[in-house]
Amino acid sequence: MNQYPMAFYAESKADADTSRVWQVRASQLDAECSIPPEFNGPGGALSPEDYFLLALTNCFVATFKVFAKASKVSFDEIKLETKLILNKVSANQIAATDCEIKVQVNGADNAERALTLLKKTARSGFLLNSVKTELHFRYFLDGQELA
Repeated sequence: MNQYPMAFYAESKADADTSRVWQVRASQLDAECSIPPEFNGPGGALSPEDYFLLALTNCFVATFKVFAKASKVSFDEIKLETKLILNKVSANQIAATDCEIKVQVNGADNAERALTLLKKTARSGFLLNSVKTELHFRYFLDGQELA
C-alpha cells in the first residue's frame, strides 16, 4: 500500500546569462535545461515546456502500464505522440492551453479491455488530472483508430 503524502524533489542551478544552458536534477537524473528559441533563447537542451510535456506523456505511459499489469492485459508496446499548444490567454500571460495526445497500443491480447484501460488512464493519471491544460486523446490499437 502506498503511503501519502509522497514527496519528490528537483534541483536547478543557473546564472543570469539567458544564453546559457543550466543544470537540473531530479531523482537520479542529471540533465540540462535552456530557454527555447521560441522565447528567444539559445535552445540546445530541453526547455521547461519540454519537461512539462514529458511529464504528461510519461504519466500516461506509467499509469497505463500499472493498470495493464493489474488487469492482466498484456501488450507488446505503447507509443505516445504528444503536442503541447501554448496560447496567449491575456495581454500579459501565456499558458499551455491544450495538449494533443495520440496513444498507440500494439499487440494487446484483449483489445476491448485495452481500450477500457486507455480511457481509465486518461481519467486517472494524477499528473494528467493536476493541470489546467485541456487534454485531447486519440486512441489506436494496432494502427486502427478507436472511438
